[in-house]
Amino acid sequence: MDQPNPFDEQQGRPRALTSFTTTGILAAPIERVWQLVRDFAGIMAWHPSVTSCKVQGSGVGALRVVQLGDREVVERLDELDDARHAVQYSVVVGRPQTIGLTGRIQLDRTADGETAVSWLTTVPDLPGAAELVDGFRTYYAGRVENLRDAVSGSAS
Repeated sequence: MDQPNPFDEQQGRPRALTSFTTTGILAAPIERVWQLVRDFAGIMAWHPSVTSCKVQGSGVGALRVVQLGDREVVERLDELDDARHAVQYSVVVGRPQTIGLTGRIQLDRTADGETAVSWLTTVPDLPGAAELVDGFRTYYAGRVENLRDAVSGSAS
């Protein structure tokens, strides 16, 4: 009996199981927040669970090897758009059920000079991934809070 194909034939990536967006408003100008978010190698400046980060390459296509406690994750930079204040990455090495997970962080300036964060997470349709979605929702909400803390602490 044939196994179901978890990959999108046109894109060559795992089909999306689910996507969700985590949002927040940061009391800092977009330029300050963007400095943190766009620095693919600088994730340790705002993500307290990262114990090391090494980047191979530069620009779109670069890989960052992130140590999260006893886990190592490799993420690829898929988009870096300074004009739109957007960065997208995908997991290329990690727990099997997370391979192909993508995150896209979009920043927008609010009318009162703060920064709106919208973090779209797409979880692949792989065995075991569905059980992780609720945890991911909590995880990414925490990362938005970490960004809030980092820009609050860097006020100048």
